[in-house]
Amino acid sequence: MYRPLLVALAALLAGCGAKPPETDLLIPINVRCSTCTDYIRCDKTSDDPAVRNPAFSLYELQAKGPGNDITSITEYFLQFVEPKTSYTRPLAIYAQTVAESGQPGWHTSLSHTATIDLAGHRIDLPDGWIDQRNGEWHDKDNGIQGACRILDRQEGRQTASLFMENEQ
Repeated sequence: MYRPLLVALAALLAGCGAKPPETDLLIPINVRCSTCTDYIRCDKTSDDPAVRNPAFSLYELQAKGPGNDITSITEYFLQFVEPKTSYTRPLAIYAQTVAESGQPGWHTSLSHTATIDLAGHRIDLPDGWIDQRNGEWHDKDNGIQGACRILDRQEGRQTASLFMENEQ
């Protein structure tokens, strides 16, 4: 007799916890996808608006790999018990710098880790962090060094391949 009443009460109370409002992110990342690769291009800005700065970094948030599928599935079910607020992804950094002569330099750095903070809407990188809400690119001292945007996979792969060609 009490069992149906308890089930009905549990169903009613399950809806009591209001979900937090969804935030529109300029740089959305699907943290639960173990096979997704995301590309983020961050362009340096200059204090002088007349100066165009061609220096930029391409951050490749790499796929976790097929071995992590079970972990992703487990994390999905555990989120109902205790929501996870941060995720890590393997990271490659491609940076174009400009020498005083005006010649571009191409640098590739592999084997890094990016941490995606769902609560703070930021991506922590080895050389700074990105605000996912507005795309601001910050250095380690929280100073703004530029603006970021997410690239589609094709454009990201093409940009990364340019670094491979120019480094040889």
